[in-house]
Amino acid sequence: MNEPQATEPVHASYEANRVGSRPIFIFGAVLVVITAIILLAMGGLFWRFNRQAAKTDPRPPLLANTRQPPPAPRLQISPIQDLQTIQAAEAEILSGYGWVDRANGVVRIPISRALDLLIERGLPARIKE
Repeated sequence: MNEPQATEPVHASYEANRVGSRPIFIFGAVLVVITAIILLAMGGLFWRFNRQAAKTDPRPPLLANTRQPPPAPRLQISPIQDLQTIQAAEAEILSGYGWVDRANGVVRIPISRALDLLIERGLPARIKE
């Protein structure tokens, strides 16, 4: 029936070619040294550029510190007052009479009067052909 088979013992093993910690530390140290050299070189370049710019740039005139208004467009100083001014102008246009095109006889009428005329006359209907 079932005869037991001989099995070979299984041995636990590990990878023999693993990386040691010494090369990793050497790589890290070289990386830190190269980074420090690059940072020092860049600092030296910026220092040199600042010295060169200070020599070649002209000195500002004596009146350079006086305040001048910024170029347009400028920020609003009082936006609430500006909005109220615009709304008052629009309300005057919407509630008053005036000429839109005098040559062609086009006038502006108040909204309340326009609504009254619309109610009296009705909307124009489309003519179906």
